[in-house]
Amino acid sequence: MSRDYLNVVFLCSETVGQLHSLELLLDALQQVNYEVSWLGVGDTVTERFAFWKHYDEQARKGFGIAYSKHHLSFFVAENVVGGGIILNFEVRWRNSEGNPSGGTAWPWHLWRVKDSGCNSIVEAHSKDTAMFTQRQWNPEGNAQRLLELATVIYNTIHPRFAWIERCHWKGYTTPEDVDNLLIPHVYWANFLSPAYVHKYGESFLMDAPGWRKEQLEDGGILYVLTPSLVGTGPKTIIEEVKRYFKIDFVRRRK
Repeated sequence: MSRDYLNVVFLCSETVGQLHSLELLLDALQQVNYEVSWLGVGDTVTERFAFWKHYDEQARKGFGIAYSKHHLSFFVAENVVGGGIILNFEVRWRNSEGNPSGGTAWPWHLWRVKDSGCNSIVEAHSKDTAMFTQRQWNPEGNAQRLLELATVIYNTIHPRFAWIERCHWKGYTTPEDVDNLLIPHVYWANFLSPAYVHKYGESFLMDAPGWRKEQLEDGGILYVLTPSLVGTGPKTIIEEVKRYFKIDFVRRRK
């Protein structure tokens, strides 16, 4: 995937792959006014195992193949007048039966860490970065709606860590980092699970430099650097964040 795409990545959910977890995720998306369509297991390059144009009862009845292949892809489109956020989702996980069968670009880096407890990834991306970066498209409003959507997903699948950024889809946080509850990189938006809060302390995370810090339903914390994805934010904030977390890169692009 392009380095220039907008990416929303949820790492290390223990619920993804459990029976009915896919339905719970898709139902949650529909409940907040997003249409789910073009669902698939596998792909046209290697092998397409299943495809449904719409998320309906017929698709739900066929999800057994998605669970058996540890993979589901789909498009999500916001139901708003004049168009809205459109994201391409990939859900993949591994278990005792092995790795996902679907997807040509599935995240090999997740499975390369021996004995990693990070067994799942939910990744969404959008090629339409203009609506988040160009002033004429109300980038701040679009960014806030994206945060709301990501929060719904976080509250549904409970990942250990999640992030939103315009960068390479693999990001700069490895499964080993998440296993060890490390913060090697700070993105535009960061979803820190209760495990992170327990390690670093609520006051430390809530006092971090940035625009928005708030508690999530499960006791985790949403930490956002700036109101929008335009640019990388004020240089002073970036430098403060580096010093605060004792890291070398914040909102890294390369």
